Amino acid sequence: MKTFLSGIIRLARPKQCSKNLLVFCGILLTPIITLSMLKAEFLTFIAFSLTSMSVYMLNDIIDLKNDRQHPRKQFRPLPQGIVTVPQAAATSALCLILGITIAAAVSKIVLAVIACYYIMTTAYTICLKHQVIVDVMCVAAGFVLRAVAGITAAVTPQNQDKPIVTSWFLACIFFLALFLVLCKRRHERALLEDTAGNHRPVLDKYTIPLLDQMVSVATSSAIICYSLYVILGVKESSLHFRHPQWLVLTIPIVAYTILRYLYVVYGKKEGGTPEDILIKDHGMQLSILLFIAVIFALK
Repeated sequence: MKTFLSGIIRLARPKQCSKNLLVFCGILLTPIITLSMLKAEFLTFIAFSLTSMSVYMLNDIIDLKNDRQHPRKQFRPLPQGIVTVPQAAATSALCLILGITIAAAVSKIVLAVIACYYIMTTAYTICLKHQVIVDVMCVAAGFVLRAVAGITAAVTPQNQDKPIVTSWFLACIFFLALFLVLCKRRHERALLEDTAGNHRPVLDKYTIPLLDQMVSVATSSAIICYSLYVILGVKESSLHFRHPQWLVLTIPIVAYTILRYLYVVYGKKEGGTPEDILIKDHGMQLSILLFIAVIFALK
């Protein structure tokens, strides 16, 4: 029983739930923080985590045949027989039902966003992950949906008549996520070289020079979009801060954080998993904490 539960936990990939912390961006953007808002944000995080766990399990079921032949993935719970396919399918369905139920308890819009996320990620698992460029854009779009869900959950009667986000902010999230995914693809391609296709078939369609160009585009776009979000927000009075004009101080912090990540990928030859970089790199940790501190100081 203990081995089975351990296998289910490994299938669920709880470490990946760190990606869902993006839903809490609503707290940073809203002018008023209330207990009900914090509850809604937390429930949205749980709903997204359960839904993503469901997709991870579905992915392992679909890829079971290939995983059995893979030098590393053959040690996952399904190929090893620790968890059977019916057990994984039942657990996946349970996680999905719980995720949808919790999302519905938050709001209809959050439910709709999570439904879109599940449909898109399921399509990604089945076929889109094999399509060059489409694969990385799907992953980036998933982060945008997380942000939208978090922002929606942060809407309260006190601020529902004031938009707390602009299209520039969502564009920034998209390009920032695209930047992270492309850096991960580049790391995998450089590390595995000619055997990269065995790890992820779509990697055979990417080359290091192509990925370098894509990373450059995503880097510039993310910094430009965030800068425009701040500058135009101050000009149009759409930023709900006591001193919005000082929000420009966060632009160099965001630029440093992105460039620091580039240094880790290109200088330290890391970048396989963004969550590991956040845990290990003190420069990234300090810049993120400084960004959050400035945001709350200006609220």
